[in-house]
Amino acid sequence: MRIIHVTPHLGGGVGRVVLNYFRGALGGPVEYAVYCLEHANEGAVRAAAEMGLELHERLGLDYRALAGAVAAADAVVIHWWNHPLLYAWLINGLWPECRLMMWAHVAGHHAPQVFTENALRFPDLFALTTPHALAAPALAALSEKERTDGVRVLFQCGGLEYVPRPAQHPANDNLRIGYVGTVDSQKMHARFLDLCLAADLPPGAVFVVAGGPEHEELRRAAAERGAAERFEILGPVEDVPALLATLDIFGYPLSRTHYGALELALLEAQAAGVPPVVLGGGAESFLVRDGVTGLVAAGETDYSRQVGRLARDPELRARLAAAASEDIRRRFSRSNTVAAFDELYAELLARPKRPRRHRRAGDAPLSPYEIFLEAEGDRGEDFSRIMRGEKPRTDFEPIFFSPTRGSVFHYQGFFPDDSRLSECARRLSAR
Repeated sequence: MRIIHVTPHLGGGVGRVVLNYFRGALGGPVEYAVYCLEHANEGAVRAAAEMGLELHERLGLDYRALAGAVAAADAVVIHWWNHPLLYAWLINGLWPECRLMMWAHVAGHHAPQVFTENALRFPDLFALTTPHALAAPALAALSEKERTDGVRVLFQCGGLEYVPRPAQHPANDNLRIGYVGTVDSQKMHARFLDLCLAADLPPGAVFVVAGGPEHEELRRAAAERGAAERFEILGPVEDVPALLATLDIFGYPLSRTHYGALELALLEAQAAGVPPVVLGGGAESFLVRDGVTGLVAAGETDYSRQVGRLARDPELRARLAAAASEDIRRRFSRSNTVAAFDELYAELLARPKRPRRHRRAGDAPLSPYEIFLEAEGDRGEDFSRIMRGEKPRTDFEPIFFSPTRGSVFHYQGFFPDDSRLSECARRLSAR
């Protein structure tokens, strides 16, 4: 039995999830391999070699090699998000008969990381990383039969065994309230600094921020508010578990339109016994049990209030910390991830191999610009409007100006010779 996993790249949060899963899955009767459309980072290459995991890289536009790998496999798992090479392969690739599952690593509610009807219908099984994704708009367009037959929830992370169990935190006034993860205007709450500074904290408390890429901008903004001494802005950090061991509270207010699904940093914090405070309404609400493993705020003002409440109540912190570590390790263990995958593999392997074609793909390949419009879902119309010199229906959020994350600039980076992509990028920049 041969099962292959295909991912746009291997590294970062998704890389940790995938590699941690294989640490539990390898060694049985199934032969596994990972195919990267881009590259695997050095840590991933080293980890794969140590495990004896077959790893292939830089296959993005080599459709014949990908078709051969798919044809030789008994089942194929695609780790899905809006990535230019992945969408180009889905639409223009050579697809032999196969059994196919996609595992979405985004919540799918908002473009550019949005589910589309064509993407949902392409595989035999489309697995969601979070129950929050069940409310994504594109799912409502599927029939009840399509949802029953093809949509599953794979609410797992590969295990958290690598996170050390929590040490006893001393009860003192030098509290450290940490944020670990993506630091930019697409992921963090737009008023992150304001929410932090509005919390009623004991003297000496500091906010620790780890991650990038906009950490320097955040440092300047804190200084402009005259609050530089209240923040330790570290930039990217290699050893996240070691940093978590120094924190007392995990303050994690995210944008209402962020694309995340599993929020691995939030899982790691709870496993390390750092009680979180999050905003409700998104994927975070399925990861934190309000009043049991952390605090879920009803809004911005309540977020600041809850951070202050937790900062001034060491008994509450201790109770939430212990419960969070036990709960998250039990729910998201490596063995649970392996068992969940095995269940989906069994369902997938019971189905016959079948041919497939993306619904928009005809005999002629779509251009990179057309692929980009397809990937944006309903927001594709707004890009068509600016190309016609018309006003978009709604303004473009900051994520659309990112050099990555499925933006037009991301697509232009992989397909620089497409004149319409370049013109679309130019017009968006002019806004």
